[in-house]
Amino acid sequence: MVDSEGQQAGTDPIVEPDTVTGPEPGAVPSGGAPAEEADEPRNEAFATPPEPAAPRPAGVPTKFCFACGTLLDARAELCPSCGIRQMPPPGQSIDSALGRSRIVAALLGIFLGIFGIHKFYLGKTGQGLVYLVFFWTVIPAILGLIEGIWYLTMSDREFQARYPYTG
Repeated sequence: MVDSEGQQAGTDPIVEPDTVTGPEPGAVPSGGAPAEEADEPRNEAFATPPEPAAPRPAGVPTKFCFACGTLLDARAELCPSCGIRQMPPPGQSIDSALGRSRIVAALLGIFLGIFGIHKFYLGKTGQGLVYLVFFWTVIPAILGLIEGIWYLTMSDREFQARYPYTG
Protein backbone atom coordinates (compact mmCIF):
# COMPACT_ATOMS: atom_id res chain seq x y z
CA MET A 1 0.00 0.00 0.00
CA VAL A 2 1.04 3.56 -0.65
CA ASP A 3 0.18 6.32 1.79
CA SER A 4 -0.65 9.96 1.01
CA GLU A 5 3.02 11.00 0.90
CA GLY A 6 3.93 8.45 -1.79
CA GLN A 7 5.69 5.99 0.52
CA GLN A 8 4.94 2.37 1.04
CA ALA A 9 3.20 1.64 4.29
CA GLY A 10 5.48 0.26 7.00
CA THR A 11 8.75 1.65 5.61
CA ASP A 12 10.84 4.47 6.98
CA PRO A 13 11.52 7.52 4.81
CA ILE A 14 14.95 7.56 3.18
CA VAL A 15 17.21 10.33 4.49
CA GLU A 16 19.74 11.71 2.05
CA PRO A 17 23.32 11.65 3.44
CA ASP A 18 23.88 15.37 2.88
CA THR A 19 20.81 16.47 4.85
CA VAL A 20 20.28 16.48 8.57
CA THR A 21 16.97 16.47 10.34
CA GLY A 22 16.67 18.81 13.23
CA PRO A 23 14.41 21.47 14.67
CA GLU A 24 12.32 23.46 12.28
CA PRO A 25 13.88 26.75 11.10
CA GLY A 26 12.89 29.49 13.49
CA ALA A 27 11.98 27.03 16.25
CA VAL A 28 12.94 28.18 19.72
CA PRO A 29 15.01 25.63 21.66
CA SER A 30 14.75 25.31 25.42
CA GLY A 31 17.44 28.00 25.85
CA GLY A 32 15.04 30.66 24.54
CA ALA A 33 17.08 31.84 21.52
CA PRO A 34 16.13 30.92 17.92
CA ALA A 35 18.18 28.10 16.40
CA GLU A 36 20.79 29.18 13.85
CA GLU A 37 20.41 27.86 10.37
CA ALA A 38 23.53 26.27 8.89
CA ASP A 39 24.39 25.94 5.22
CA GLU A 40 26.57 22.89 5.87
CA PRO A 41 25.47 19.56 7.34
CA ARG A 42 25.80 19.19 11.07
CA ASN A 43 26.58 15.49 11.02
CA GLU A 44 30.24 15.08 10.07
CA ALA A 45 29.81 11.35 9.41
CA PHE A 46 28.06 12.19 6.14
CA ALA A 47 30.32 15.12 5.21
CA THR A 48 32.24 14.67 1.99
CA PRO A 49 36.03 14.72 2.28
CA PRO A 50 37.85 17.73 0.82
CA GLU A 51 38.84 17.39 -2.78
CA PRO A 52 42.51 16.59 -3.28
CA ALA A 53 44.70 19.50 -4.28
CA ALA A 54 45.82 19.80 -7.86
CA PRO A 55 49.00 17.85 -8.56
CA ARG A 56 52.12 19.91 -8.11
CA PRO A 57 54.97 20.01 -10.60
CA ALA A 58 57.96 17.81 -9.84
CA GLY A 59 60.63 19.49 -7.74
CA VAL A 60 58.26 21.69 -5.70
CA PRO A 61 58.74 20.85 -2.00
CA THR A 62 55.58 19.81 -0.19
CA LYS A 63 54.56 18.72 3.28
CA PHE A 64 51.44 17.36 4.93
CA CYS A 65 49.38 19.30 7.46
CA PHE A 66 49.99 17.66 10.82
CA ALA A 67 46.35 18.22 11.86
CA CYS A 68 44.28 17.17 8.83
CA GLY A 69 46.82 15.57 6.45
CA THR A 70 46.21 17.89 3.50
CA LEU A 71 49.13 18.20 1.07
CA LEU A 72 50.60 21.71 1.41
CA ASP A 73 53.35 23.79 -0.12
CA ALA A 74 56.41 23.46 2.14
CA ARG A 75 56.42 27.23 2.68
CA ALA A 76 52.79 27.38 3.91
CA GLU A 77 52.30 28.84 7.37
CA LEU A 78 48.59 28.00 7.63
CA CYS A 79 46.68 25.02 6.31
CA PRO A 80 43.96 26.27 3.94
CA SER A 81 41.71 23.32 4.84
CA CYS A 82 41.73 23.44 8.63
CA GLY A 83 43.46 26.77 9.39
CA ILE A 84 46.03 25.27 11.77
CA ARG A 85 49.43 27.02 11.93
CA GLN A 86 52.23 24.77 10.69
CA MET A 87 55.69 24.34 12.22
CA PRO A 88 58.51 26.33 10.60
CA PRO A 89 60.39 24.53 7.82
CA PRO A 90 63.55 22.63 8.79
CA GLY A 91 65.89 25.30 7.37
CA GLN A 92 64.33 28.03 9.52
CA SER A 93 65.31 28.10 13.15
CA ILE A 94 62.75 28.54 15.89
CA ASP A 95 65.17 31.03 17.48
CA SER A 96 64.03 33.76 15.12
CA ALA A 97 60.44 33.18 16.23
CA LEU A 98 61.48 33.51 19.87
CA GLY A 99 63.34 36.76 19.20
CA ARG A 100 66.89 35.56 19.77
CA SER A 101 69.14 37.30 17.27
CA ARG A 102 72.81 37.94 16.68
CA ILE A 103 72.30 41.74 16.65
CA VAL A 104 70.82 41.71 20.16
CA ALA A 105 73.60 39.38 21.36
CA ALA A 106 76.21 41.69 19.81
CA LEU A 107 74.76 44.81 21.43
CA LEU A 108 74.51 43.07 24.81
CA GLY A 109 78.12 41.93 24.46
CA ILE A 110 79.39 45.40 23.57
CA PHE A 111 77.44 47.41 26.15
CA LEU A 112 76.81 44.92 29.00
CA GLY A 113 79.57 42.39 28.32
CA ILE A 114 81.29 43.24 31.60
CA PHE A 115 78.39 41.51 33.40
CA GLY A 116 78.10 38.63 30.92
CA ILE A 117 74.52 39.50 29.97
CA HIS A 118 75.14 38.36 26.37
CA LYS A 119 76.13 34.91 27.66
CA PHE A 120 72.90 34.60 29.65
CA TYR A 121 70.97 35.69 26.55
CA LEU A 122 72.64 32.96 24.49
CA GLY A 123 71.89 30.30 27.10
CA LYS A 124 75.48 29.98 28.34
CA THR A 125 74.62 30.40 32.02
CA GLY A 126 77.90 29.02 33.36
CA GLN A 127 79.98 31.39 31.25
CA GLY A 128 77.65 34.24 32.24
CA LEU A 129 78.27 33.49 35.93
CA VAL A 130 82.05 33.54 35.38
CA TYR A 131 81.75 36.97 33.71
CA LEU A 132 79.57 38.15 36.60
CA VAL A 133 82.00 36.95 39.28
CA PHE A 134 85.00 38.57 37.61
CA PHE A 135 83.36 41.79 36.37
CA TRP A 136 85.50 43.86 38.78
CA THR A 137 88.68 42.86 36.88
CA VAL A 138 87.47 44.57 33.64
CA ILE A 139 88.59 41.48 31.69
CA PRO A 140 84.95 40.49 30.96
CA ALA A 141 84.37 43.98 29.49
CA ILE A 142 87.22 43.49 27.00
CA LEU A 143 86.01 39.97 26.15
CA GLY A 144 82.41 41.20 25.79
CA LEU A 145 83.51 43.93 23.36
CA ILE A 146 85.49 41.42 21.27
CA GLU A 147 82.62 38.91 21.28
CA GLY A 148 80.08 41.60 20.37
CA ILE A 149 82.13 42.59 17.32
CA TRP A 150 82.59 38.91 16.47
CA TYR A 151 78.80 38.34 16.57
CA LEU A 152 78.33 41.28 14.17
CA THR A 153 80.74 39.74 11.66
CA MET A 154 78.95 36.35 11.68
CA SER A 155 76.20 35.48 9.21
CA ASP A 156 72.76 34.66 10.63
CA ARG A 157 73.09 31.03 9.56
CA GLU A 158 76.52 30.67 11.22
CA PHE A 159 75.21 32.35 14.39
CA GLN A 160 72.19 30.02 14.58
CA ALA A 161 74.42 26.98 14.01
CA ARG A 162 76.86 28.07 16.72
CA TYR A 163 74.21 29.10 19.28
CA PRO A 164 71.16 26.87 18.70
CA TYR A 165 68.05 27.22 20.82
CA THR A 166 68.02 24.54 23.53
CA GLY A 167 64.75 25.44 25.27
